Amino acid sequence: MEAFQKIPANLGERLAAFTNGETCLIGGSADMMYTPGQYRRFFMEILGLFLETNCFLEIAAPTTLHLVAPRSQPILFVDHVRL
Repeated sequence: MEAFQKIPANLGERLAAFTNGETCLIGGSADMMYTPGQYRRFFMEILGLFLETNCFLEIAAPTTLHLVAPRSQPILFVDHVRL
């Protein structure tokens, strides 16, 4: 939560829209993640706040994705991929 307290309030509100108003972090697999180039800079800035607090990558990356992605853009989760 230390990193979450550093983010701008409007981003916290955006995340709350994904979590039914709850203040929480998002966990998930962060081994592979695609972030569209148009969000790259914003994603890196916000991810940096989490990395400054030694937050686990499996929490930092999915939470950051939810913070920067527009609410109208779906986020697809794939747990395992067979190659």
